[in-house]
Amino acid sequence: MNSTTQKTINGAKLLTIGFALFAMLRLADYTFYGHKTSDLLSSISFALMGYGFFKNGGRGKPSAPGESFDHIAHWGMIIGLVLGLGTLAAKYIA
Repeated sequence: MNSTTQKTINGAKLLTIGFALFAMLRLADYTFYGHKTSDLLSSISFALMGYGFFKNGGRGKPSAPGESFDHIAHWGMIIGLVLGLGTLAAKYIA
């Protein structure tokens, strides 16, 4: 296989895989180790951020006028980010 036919993993795919992995880990922590609400909310926030990156490829807005862009996934990513920051704040500040 030569170098022109090799597939590369871009940053959006890597972040999607990372968010999915962290969501599963936090859900396992919630399920098996104590049923803490912060673990469940962290899992939901990572899942929402992963969904947003999966659907939109990590773009914050469409780069071309006719390009497909999922606004629901974009808002899901924003809500996941706010939920994750709120979970961290509630866990470590309060």
